[in-house]
Amino acid sequence: MRWVTQITSAAAIALFAAMPASAAPLNFGDVFAAVNNGHVNQYTNGGIFIQQLNTGLGGFTTGMAIDSSGNLNVTNFSAGNVSRFKPDGTILAPNPFISPGGSPESLAFDATGQLYVGRAGGQFQRFSAAGVLQQTYSTPVNSDWLDLASNQTTMFYNNEGGTIRRWDLTTNTALPDFANNNAHGGSSSFALRILPNGHVLSAAGELALEYDASGVLVNSYDVVGVDNFFALNLDPDGTSFWTGSFGNGTLYKFPIGGAAPTTTINTGVGGSSLFGVAVYGEVTAGCGNNCTSTGVPEPASMTLLGIGLVALAARRRMTRKG
Repeated sequence: MRWVTQITSAAAIALFAAMPASAAPLNFGDVFAAVNNGHVNQYTNGGIFIQQLNTGLGGFTTGMAIDSSGNLNVTNFSAGNVSRFKPDGTILAPNPFISPGGSPESLAFDATGQLYVGRAGGQFQRFSAAGVLQQTYSTPVNSDWLDLASNQTTMFYNNEGGTIRRWDLTTNTALPDFANNNAHGGSSSFALRILPNGHVLSAAGELALEYDASGVLVNSYDVVGVDNFFALNLDPDGTSFWTGSFGNGTLYKFPIGGAAPTTTINTGVGGSSLFGVAVYGEVTAGCGNNCTSTGVPEPASMTLLGIGLVALAARRRMTRKG
C-alpha cells in the first residue's frame, strides 16, 4: 500500500505541475470570500485556501452569485460593475460583464437566468442573461441587499437599515415590510437569503437572524465577542449557511437551527475588507436547482488525475507482462 501511495502522489504532483498555474477550477462546495482590492479568495468547504481570484478592477468586492452556467458573478462595488469567473477559474470576457451604475452590492438570479442587481447607490435593476438592462424598480430607498422569492415576483431587499422590505416585481410597487432586525438584537440588515421553505436568513450586525415565512423570528446565531456580521449565503448541503464579519475578516458556517458554528475561515484580511460570501453549488429560492444543474462541473484536476492514474496503472501492467 505504501508503494501505491507513493506512485499516486508522484503522479498527482506531475499532473498538477502540468496544469496552468493561473487558475484552479471552481468545485462544488467551495467557499468564496470577497476581500477587497478586486479580489475574491477561494477555499474548500473545510476552509483550506485554494487561490485568489482577481477581477482586475480594484476596490471593494461584495455580493456574489452563481449562474446556471456555473460562472461565479462578483460585484465590483467601487468600480460600479459585475465580473464573472468561469468554472475553470479564469475571468470571463467581457470584463466587466455589466455596468449597473453606482455601488452594486448584491446579486440574485431568477429561474430564467435573468440577473437582479441591488445597489447601495439607488434602486435595484434587472438584466437579461446577456447583460442587457431590462428594468429599474422605483423603490423608495436604496437596495443594497436583495434576494428573490420562489414565486419569481417578490423581491426581499434592504438599504442596510433594520427593516427587511419587499417589492412586487409585476406591479413595481411596495409590499408590506417583512421584518425588522432592530427588534431582535440586530443593529442593521445586511446580506439576506431565502431558504427553500420560505424562511429568511439575515446578517444583522451583532448576529444573524432567521425568520419564518410570515416574518416571525425562529432562530438567532451568534459568536461571543464577534459583531459586524455582514455577508451571508447558503451552503449547498441544505442544512447550513455561511456568514462573515467585516470586523475580524472571518467566515462562520452555522448549522441551520443550531447554536454554534461548525467551521470557521479566517481570511487574514483583518477588519473592513470582508464584505461578501458565496458557496459553489448553492440552491437559492429564486434560481432553484437551475443554478446548480449545469453549474457543478467535474473538477478538471480530478479528471486529469484519474486519466493519469489509469495510464500509469496500464503501463505498470504492461511492464510486468513484458
